[in-house]
Amino acid sequence: MSWAGDVNLLEAFARSLPLDYADVGARIGRWLGHLQTAGVKTGPAGFDPVNPELGRFYNPGGYLDKLVESAIPDPAESAAVLRSMRATQSVRTLTAWDFRPMNTLLSSAGGPRPALYVVDWELAQFGEAAGDVAMWAVEAMVLEHKHGNRGMLDAFLRAYRANSGGIVDEAFEAKAGMLTGLMLTYFMRIAPRLWGSTDDEVALWRRRAVEYLRAGANRDMKFLRSSEIGVLMG
Repeated sequence: MSWAGDVNLLEAFARSLPLDYADVGARIGRWLGHLQTAGVKTGPAGFDPVNPELGRFYNPGGYLDKLVESAIPDPAESAAVLRSMRATQSVRTLTAWDFRPMNTLLSSAGGPRPALYVVDWELAQFGEAAGDVAMWAVEAMVLEHKHGNRGMLDAFLRAYRANSGGIVDEAFEAKAGMLTGLMLTYFMRIAPRLWGSTDDEVALWRRRAVEYLRAGANRDMKFLRSSEIGVLMG
């Protein structure tokens, strides 16, 4: 194992290090689009559809269910969202799962345009393409809301769409919406420690998570196109 860098993208953004964050977002989105397109063509290549470490997350009655039920307490509505989430499938490809700015290291030798290294592949699986896009988008939107919009998220989503070989269709968009809501709910439990989020910010994002879950489940494309991930819809 070789050394890749001493600062991650989350830290760089929070500290306002002098980088072109839109360029960084575009480079990562372009890379992810090419990676996922190649992964679709290659197939599982030995990777499980669900990483064994994530079974308790995805299995019925597991952590995914509990997250949705915590966000939407009404049993009938949460059950409907869960049915939609499981019925709506984006294409499968190689995914890192824990794919977000925190797990992108920046080389200190790269100046204002450092080399980028995507790390933390322990949970890699032949998973849904929309999952990695939603995970990255969640951390990026929270960072931009707190520290200022530097064009990183829009550039990431725009470059991903342009380089993902037609992976993005309406099912992908709806699933990305639901997974954005799911991951906002997931991370808000630890957001004060992870991102320095205040109580008010946590409350705001929890409400936003519910909106994403409902919009994705109900194919409310008008909401999704006007949301933080709207650039993904073209």
